[in-house]
Amino acid sequence: MRYIIVLQLFFVVFFPSQAMSQKVTDIYVADISFASVIEVGTPVNITNRDAYDNQPSFLPDGSALLYSSERGKGDLAQNDIYLYEFKHKKAVQLTDTANKREFSPQIMPGKKYMSAVRSNLDYSKSSLWKLELNGSKPELLLDEDLIYIGYNGWIDDKLTLLFTIPESGNELWLANIGTKKTQVIAKKPSHCMKRIPGEAAISYVNKDTSPWTIKRLSLPKLSDPSDIVETLEGSEDFEWTPDGTLLAAKGDSIYKYKPGKDKHWALVKKLDGFSQDMKIYRLALSPTGKKLAFVVSHGCMIEGQAFDDGDKNPKNKCQVCLRATSNHQWTTLPEQDCK
Repeated sequence: MRYIIVLQLFFVVFFPSQAMSQKVTDIYVADISFASVIEVGTPVNITNRDAYDNQPSFLPDGSALLYSSERGKGDLAQNDIYLYEFKHKKAVQLTDTANKREFSPQIMPGKKYMSAVRSNLDYSKSSLWKLELNGSKPELLLDEDLIYIGYNGWIDDKLTLLFTIPESGNELWLANIGTKKTQVIAKKPSHCMKRIPGEAAISYVNKDTSPWTIKRLSLPKLSDPSDIVETLEGSEDFEWTPDGTLLAAKGDSIYKYKPGKDKHWALVKKLDGFSQDMKIYRLALSPTGKKLAFVVSHGCMIEGQAFDDGDKNPKNKCQVCLRATSNHQWTTLPEQDCK
């Protein structure tokens, strides 16, 4: 075990020049049902703005959706937590924290509070907070002098998984919000980490191998690592259904995989009106199992960060987001084009 040192958002470490101008992403929601087969309805764009809307998370009763939304332009832009109400088909702003950005809202164990990652406008520091479900009464859980956190996933009311970016590279940590101690669980994970329904175990994407794999770790010691299944190519997000089936997306399609039953990923639905050049990620299933939310980017999704087609890698001028080649990896340009 060791103490946390810094908490920081994933894309700032690798992409500081992109941080001040977040890419356009939209949140879609579709009805979903589980009978003899999984059926997905027509997705509806609930944000539909030329701006950043991301990281959807349902309320316990499925009546609304929390998400992070960037509003304002230039130096005045900041991210706050919004709530989309399905009944009224409208978005309600929950937070308006001066000189801060807020990301990754999610319901905490016990279902009475939500948590969110809060960062400075320049992304130099971040912290983890607890809030009332209406966005009020913020309470600091992990402060900005600990380690820089990108995302988290709750195990219980004291323990949370952290997606962190130390100098050595992406790591998955276990943190105790009471003692402020952490334990490194895995190297080179993706940002997606979730409890497995009906099991005392968690799952995450291991990107330290090729192809990537979804792995299982037993609770409470997070031991006995085992592979569940290889991911779809370039897909680092997944979601569990109540009966223990995995959902994932690639291109314009949703797939499913049932451990112990399926041998390979199987197509659930090719989404009408979508195209292969879209990137579907950040899947979230409502606790009631009736709605599926996901985020759509029209560029590349590389290491958890959205880039427009033609954007260059801030760390390597010879690499570019080129959808025609890959929507999840940088494309290397010929030497004469490295300008």
